[in-house]
Amino acid sequence: MMDQSMRDFDYDPIPLNSPERLAPRVTFENAAAYRDRLATRRTVRDSSDELIDLSVIEVCVLAAGSASSGANHQPCHLACVSEPDTKRTIREAAEAED
Repeated sequence: MMDQSMRDFDYDPIPLNSPERLAPRVTFENAAAYRDRLATRRTVRDSSDELIDLSVIEVCVLAAGSASSGANHQPCHLACVSEPDTKRTIREAAEAED
């Protein structure tokens, strides 16, 4: 039997529509293709002076906040910095850590 606390929500839960089960061979092929794709990934540190609209950043942060985390607490803290001197200070501190 489900605990009462698991049924009382401060929001309306969205029902999960389970995805169609794939055949074992298809699952393996998808996993291998994903592994191959990840093997081509490279980290590129680059910057631009181009301004990004704050609404784009907000949508990205909301998407990141929907990722699973331990106990669903999303223990992440983010800051959006646009002031050049502050960005330079952060960059210099990060480079000193490397």
